[in-house]
Amino acid sequence: MSSWQTYVFERLNIDRHGKYIVIDHIGLLGGPAFKSFLSEKQIKFSFATEVQEILDNIKSVQIVIVKPGLDLPAYLEHQVTIIHFDIQLLPISINPDVLSGLSLSELAMLIDYINDAGVLQLIEKTNCQEYLSEARLYSFQNELKETREELHQKCNAIQTYSDLLELGELWGRYVFMCFKVGMPPEDDMVSLLDRSTEQLILKGIVRNAFYEQFKTVDKIVSHIQRQKPEKFALVCFDAMGIAEWHLLKEYLLGCDFQYREVALFALIPTMTLISRSAIFYGNAESVYELKSSNEDKAFSENFLNYTVCSFREGELSDQEQLLGIDAIKIIYNVFDELAHKTILPPGEKSKGIYFKNVVNYLKKSRISEELKLLVSSGFRVWFCSDHGTVVATGNGIKVDKYLMETSCRRATIIEKSDLARFYDVNQYEIPFVKNKIALLAKDRTSFSYKNKVEITHGGITLDELVVPFVEVAP
Repeated sequence: MSSWQTYVFERLNIDRHGKYIVIDHIGLLGGPAFKSFLSEKQIKFSFATEVQEILDNIKSVQIVIVKPGLDLPAYLEHQVTIIHFDIQLLPISINPDVLSGLSLSELAMLIDYINDAGVLQLIEKTNCQEYLSEARLYSFQNELKETREELHQKCNAIQTYSDLLELGELWGRYVFMCFKVGMPPEDDMVSLLDRSTEQLILKGIVRNAFYEQFKTVDKIVSHIQRQKPEKFALVCFDAMGIAEWHLLKEYLLGCDFQYREVALFALIPTMTLISRSAIFYGNAESVYELKSSNEDKAFSENFLNYTVCSFREGELSDQEQLLGIDAIKIIYNVFDELAHKTILPPGEKSKGIYFKNVVNYLKKSRISEELKLLVSSGFRVWFCSDHGTVVATGNGIKVDKYLMETSCRRATIIEKSDLARFYDVNQYEIPFVKNKIALLAKDRTSFSYKNKVEITHGGITLDELVVPFVEVAP
């Protein structure tokens, strides 16, 4: 299996002893993927936007890549080889009208698939979508193999909480790709992930993350305060783990947003009252004392110099609603509500049914329109989440109500008590909260009746614990 970069490079017919100016009529050579490919081949190259840059750079590099339209001096033709990288040099046969309608990522996928599969047919309007579908599946299958290998390596090399965050991002991407190719994550991969992380988390590997400036969801408010935005929107997608973020990002492709993404830890237990409250209260300790949460009030108090307004899905429809507002809080419950509503058959271990429900819902929703409205109105927009979810099987365990302070399907917060040892559960020492512990359902089980399968949260799997924080750029 070769890459599209290899196929393109072969078509350019570059001789290591020559000097070249490549005029990129397609736009495929200017991205990081081709740059990385040239660097790996130890080929000196540069990109130029002006003639003088070309003249300066060609002395020290082998290849200068430029966009079409520059008026090159005629004498250059006698000193360098000028290559026009256009449709004639593409390593696939494609109709020009079809080519103009493809994104660069779609073109790259097609090149990979067509060449690896040995397809000789012309790509035209009548067959393009079929080949694109096959190319996307092929791309996900290849990425899935590579990601599986990387997961094995990372699971065996966890030393710090940063390693956990990286592993959580990779795992979420893997779960999403499994869905795209129509298969559940393999049992052995799930077991490896959980075996590699559970005891480390229970022993407190995440604790040091709270001393960092921005590694946990309770620091989101302070992060935004440091940015000092003129006006902004903090958009919380309840129950959006990393895999769910990839679903949302795919839905938002038509918006042409750019993203700056980081992974954060949710609070443990990964439940809404604790972790979502921590986002808007900006605190990782007081939320464990809450009996109920007033997020709107907490959010307003953290941004006293702003005119603050809160919205839910469907409440934002035009720019007039945004006049005079500096700070916006929005909650979208699509992931959380559909997770709890999705009915799974006995023995099911995958989120596939739930993901399909999410995709169908998003297609019919106005979420993208609401987000585009915020961006077009000049707001800096951040996406966040309080926790992810996991497919869990009921363990039949019931924690006595008189012990419970706060509970959910996968976790219960109690006052420290010797009685906790009578339950077959994991115990977690909550950082900086001395008098409470969390009782956590073991493995991927829930405090529900025996063998009931459901999508829920509260525990410490990386599906639940690692969440995205994303800044949106138009």
